[in-house]
Amino acid sequence: MKNFTLLISLLLLNLAISRQAFSAVTDCGCSDASNALKNGSFESGTDNWSKADGTNFGTDNAYDVCGEKNGLITGAGSIYQDVTLVAGSIVDLTVYGGTHDLSKTHLFKLTFYNSSGQKIDGDHNVSVDMNYKVTDNHDLKQFSLSSTAPAGATKVRFSATSTGDYFKIDVACMSVTPPAPTDCGCPDATNALKNGSFESGTGDWSKSSNTNFYTDTKYSECGAKNGLIDGSGSIYQEINLSAGSKVDLTVYGGTHDTGFSHKFKLDFYNSSGQIITSPNNNKSVDMNYKVTEYHKLQQYTLSATAPAGAVKVRFSATSNGNYFKVDVACMTITTVPPVDCGCKDAENALKNGSFESGTDNWTKTDGTNFGSDEAYSICGSKNGLITGAGSIYQEVNLVQGSKVNLTVYGGTHDISKTHKFKLEFYTAAGVLVPIPEDINNTVEMDYKVTETHKLQQYTLSGTAPLGAAKVRITASSTGDYFKIDVVCMSITSPPPVTCEECTGNKIANGSFETGTDSWSTTGNVFADPIIANCGSKSLILAGAGSFSQDVTILSTYGSTINLNFWGAVKQNRDQKVEIIFLDGSNKVLGTLTQQIDKLVESDPWGLQKYTLAGVIPTGSTIARIKGSGSEDYLAVDGFCLTFSGSPLPVTLAAFDARKEGSTASITWSTTTESNSDHFDVQHSQDGKVWSILTTVQAQGESKVLVPYHYTHTSPFTTNLYRLKMVDIDGTFAYSSIKSLNFNGEEQMTIYPNPTADRIKLNGNMQIANVKIYSQSGVMVMNTRPDSGNEIDLTKLAQGTYFVKINNGTLTRKILIVR
Repeated sequence: MKNFTLLISLLLLNLAISRQAFSAVTDCGCSDASNALKNGSFESGTDNWSKADGTNFGTDNAYDVCGEKNGLITGAGSIYQDVTLVAGSIVDLTVYGGTHDLSKTHLFKLTFYNSSGQKIDGDHNVSVDMNYKVTDNHDLKQFSLSSTAPAGATKVRFSATSTGDYFKIDVACMSVTPPAPTDCGCPDATNALKNGSFESGTGDWSKSSNTNFYTDTKYSECGAKNGLIDGSGSIYQEINLSAGSKVDLTVYGGTHDTGFSHKFKLDFYNSSGQIITSPNNNKSVDMNYKVTEYHKLQQYTLSATAPAGAVKVRFSATSNGNYFKVDVACMTITTVPPVDCGCKDAENALKNGSFESGTDNWTKTDGTNFGSDEAYSICGSKNGLITGAGSIYQEVNLVQGSKVNLTVYGGTHDISKTHKFKLEFYTAAGVLVPIPEDINNTVEMDYKVTETHKLQQYTLSGTAPLGAAKVRITASSTGDYFKIDVVCMSITSPPPVTCEECTGNKIANGSFETGTDSWSTTGNVFADPIIANCGSKSLILAGAGSFSQDVTILSTYGSTINLNFWGAVKQNRDQKVEIIFLDGSNKVLGTLTQQIDKLVESDPWGLQKYTLAGVIPTGSTIARIKGSGSEDYLAVDGFCLTFSGSPLPVTLAAFDARKEGSTASITWSTTTESNSDHFDVQHSQDGKVWSILTTVQAQGESKVLVPYHYTHTSPFTTNLYRLKMVDIDGTFAYSSIKSLNFNGEEQMTIYPNPTADRIKLNGNMQIANVKIYSQSGVMVMNTRPDSGNEIDLTKLAQGTYFVKINNGTLTRKILIVR
């Protein structure tokens, strides 16, 4: 019995020795200094670990890998620990685990959260199934997890979860590697500062008296060293430059104690070594970043413009206590080229636009105190100066339809007064031609000059209206003084219009060179040279009335009729031109109608070409060409009427195109059809290239009125429509051409308005650019809509703005309210 007991004791001793040998892990974790987790081996019990409600969690000493303890979840539950980090950090984790029951689920997980404590979903959240069963001869098994912190992440959570039995955990070790800076400095060739990364020690840097300044290696952003201010003091470096130069600086900084003040600064000095005090140019930023084991220094930026009189800029770092780490100080200095202060004399329609000849060529209104001055001049040595209330102006001859573009510099000391630049148009007799006042032709000059900011540039534009013979640029003031410089105007005359040759014209006096001869008129109808495309005159219908001419239709003329002419209106009312078909008893057999909707002062300025064409109704003996309107103004010129073609077995009674909201309604009807096959509804923007919108099956055989209809849901700004009438044997003819113009209001909506941060553009117009102007006419944004057809306005202050689409093709006023 003694021998048996001794044998059992020896066996147990050998088993213990064997197990101890298995448990001796050569490297069972990481040191406290390198582990982002605290108490990862549970030697301090459950300290620093959180548990979910209902979790039974404690420590145990069986199967521990290192030390004397391990963590133990008994039953279902989870434990976790959070670690702060920055997006892009690489997280690597090792941990030992084991259980007795593999039928339960035991997981190790890494989960990322944002600054609001919300989980960030995605593949970056990783887990591993702890499926290792411990035995008497096998302790815990090591598992590993790795992931990269996603955008927006501020912390990572390591957790261990169990659905039952028990879950042993030991030696949880996490390393967090922050992302390397994308650009930790600038090349020496582009850096205006010397030794900006302190790799040459403190060389090239000056320090204030009693400043304890040296280099250090801890927390370096680039290279092996960084600069260190220990305690209170400052360091600096000075760079020569010229006034107006742009200074941009980036620098990394950090401290252990944000309770002290640490600043980066840019200051400018004159040739006497005196600091130039100007809050607009001397810039500083508080360095309030606290370094940690896993977060190095943080980048800061400063930008400023060298004021008048500046000959050097000083970059400094100042501290009032603790220590201040500085690294990778990088400065670029961009010398601003001289202002393009105007246009060459040969290009400027104005004379003495920079006032170098004093007040020559400028006229002042009675009581205006106007002279020239030198302060704040943009170009040359002088500028114009209105002292007190008054106005000055200069006039330039032009032709109606000319485009006027003007730039001018202005400024004042008192923006509580009203100062304006304005474009006005006058007849040859000096009578003002009224035009709507808007941000294009009138701008309020609201710029306040300072010692370092001279005048500001403004732009105006306009088109000379009907009857204009000269343009006037005016600068007016209600008080204080108004500085003006570099007034530059360009005038672009409208392109000449060539009257097309008309062969076989059946209209007499179609260009109205002999007045209204051959035309019957009612109301106020007259020939006038104010606007003309063919010859020297056009026909004007002023107010309610009509004009007409009857043309006899001969059998030899053919089956189709074509009328080309030029026309325009001042306002869209009911002005139209028609071809009315009459039989021998003056019965109306059919009508071709064209609404005249071209605004004479819209772009392109002047008259627009229109075409009426179609099949002559059977039995027609007269084609009456008639223009009419119930009010306002209609101008026409260059009537050309021709006939062609052979008879077609389709008698077209009517063909029309009308606006219905933002769509075009195309309607037509026939009175006779014989062997007709189909109609092609064709569309064009220029009258040269045509496309088929749809094909409509014809009646085939009919002797009654048959109506047809088609809706064009996506018209453009300019639209031409015609029918191609095709017979069964392929014979075809075209109808007259109808035109429809859709303005910006019908093509584009901007909403919401008012808005807080964004606007959306909705419509058919193709958008090349969107420019946003303040109430004073200053462009504050030049952009294009994003993929959702939206524009971000969050950078703009609240107030009223003007949105101009495609360089002013469409203008809207919006209100930003927050």
